[in-house]
Amino acid sequence: VGTEGLVLRTAPLIKKAPIAQQQVSRNRQNARRHFEARQSEPMVSMDSMKIQRICWVNKKMRR
Repeated sequence: VGTEGLVLRTAPLIKKAPIAQQQVSRNRQNARRHFEARQSEPMVSMDSMKIQRICWVNKKMRR
């Protein structure tokens, strides 16, 4: 099966999904890619203060 067959098979699923859902999945992919890029950098050291701040911001956003 070539790529054309795969595209034809998945096209209806993509059409049915609401725009918001596609946006969420795209954001998740971008976040994962960004995270992996950060992980692969040799000298990335996030100090604990920055990590705590990020956690705190996330908690505030969830409320």
